[in-house]
Amino acid sequence: MNEEIKKKLEQAGTDIASGTERFMGNEDLYWKFILKFPDDGNAGDLETALKEGDVKKAFQAVHNLKGVCGNLSFRRLYEISSRMTELLRAEKLEEARELFPEFHNCYLELIDILREYR
Repeated sequence: MNEEIKKKLEQAGTDIASGTERFMGNEDLYWKFILKFPDDGNAGDLETALKEGDVKKAFQAVHNLKGVCGNLSFRRLYEISSRMTELLRAEKLEEARELFPEFHNCYLELIDILREYR
């Protein structure tokens, strides 16, 4: 992982040191998993479920994303996903929908960075 992408990911809310540590200090392995993130379909599932008003499916998708973001140390996206998870757990669909643009912007920022370096 070069310094340029590290800087961009950190600016987007990623804790690279923590993520690398989670992968037993193996930066190459951490990078391998980070690059798989754009292929995760949960963000699309979340958006669809929110549009359709399906609280259960939206909860499952954002809960899955929260776990992935936690493992990859995508701190900012993890925090937003956590808030949204709790809203959906409480079946507060409208509040979760209001939070979605913040989630989506953060998600797209990460995806754009990762796709640039694939």
